[in-house]
Amino acid sequence: MVRDAVRERYAACIRQQMNAVSNTGSNKDALGLIAAVVAFAIVLLLPTPEGLGVPGQKMAALFILILILWSTAALPIAISSLLALVLQPILELNTLNTAFQNFIGLVFFFVLIMFIVALAWVKTGLAHRFALTLITKSGTESRRVIYVFTIGTGLVSLVVSDVPTCAIFMAVAIGIFEKLKLEPGKSQFAKGLMLAIPIGALVGGIGTIAGSSINVLGLQIIEDNGGPTVSFLQWMAIGIPMAIILLPTAAFVISRAFKPEIDDIGDIEDIKKELADLGPLTAAEKKVIVIQSLMLIFWIAGTWVPAFNVVT
Repeated sequence: MVRDAVRERYAACIRQQMNAVSNTGSNKDALGLIAAVVAFAIVLLLPTPEGLGVPGQKMAALFILILILWSTAALPIAISSLLALVLQPILELNTLNTAFQNFIGLVFFFVLIMFIVALAWVKTGLAHRFALTLITKSGTESRRVIYVFTIGTGLVSLVVSDVPTCAIFMAVAIGIFEKLKLEPGKSQFAKGLMLAIPIGALVGGIGTIAGSSINVLGLQIIEDNGGPTVSFLQWMAIGIPMAIILLPTAAFVISRAFKPEIDDIGDIEDIKKELADLGPLTAAEKKVIVIQSLMLIFWIAGTWVPAFNVVT
C-alpha cells in the first residue's frame, strides 16, 4: 500500500537521525553531563552579583544546567525538562505545585493541540498528498523544484508545526534523490533542496501565530509583562506579507547559492502514479480539512471574540 510505503519512508528518516545520535557514543554523553554539573556548581558558588539576589543566581545556575543538557543531549530531553521542574523546590525557587502550574499553561495546551493536528496531517496522508500534488504541478526543471519545495513547505508550516512539516517534504525529497542516484554531500541540487525545506518551514512559521510555538510563547511573555494583546488577524496582517516576500526570495537565493548540477529531475511519472494510487480524498482527510478550517476561522474570529483568542 502507498500509505504504508510513505510511513516507512518517514520512519526511515527518523531511524537515520536516531542512529546518528546513538553512534556518538556514551563518552560524549558523560562529558556533557559533567560539563552541565560543573557549570551549575560554578554559577552557584560565584559571589552573588549586586542587584541579582540569591534566587536569581540559583535560577541562572538552573538555566545553564538545563541549557547544557539540552544542547549536548547528555540526557533525554524529556528527563532534562523534568529536571527543570523538580530542581526548583530543591533550590527553594518555587514549590513543586507552582513550578508545574507555571509550566502547564495556555501555551502548553496550544502547542500540544498543534502537534496533534500535525500528527493528523501525517497519519491521514493529507500532508503527503499535498506535497505530491505540488511536485506534479511544478514540472521537472530543477530550479523550479527548489522553489516549489520552499514555498510548499512554507504554506504547510502556516498551520502545521515546523518539525513534522520538514519531515513530510524531506521524505519526498529523499525519494527524488534516490531515483536520481545523487551522491550524498556532493550534489548541489540535493544540498539546496534540503536547505530549502527547513528555511521554508521557518519562514512559513512566521505567517500566523499557529505556525510556531515560539510565536505563542513570545506573545504570552509580552502580555504577561504588560504589553499589548496581539490577535491572530493582527499577526497575519504582518506575518502573511512577510512570508509572501521572503519565501520566493529564499528560494531565489538558495537556487543561486547552490546551482543545480542537473537541468531537471527527469520523469516524474512515478510521483504521479504514487499520487494517483492515493485515490480521492478519504473521509479522514476530509475531517482534517474541516477541523483545520474551523480552527482557522475561530482563530481569526478571536480578533473580535476574546474567548477565541489563541493566547488569552
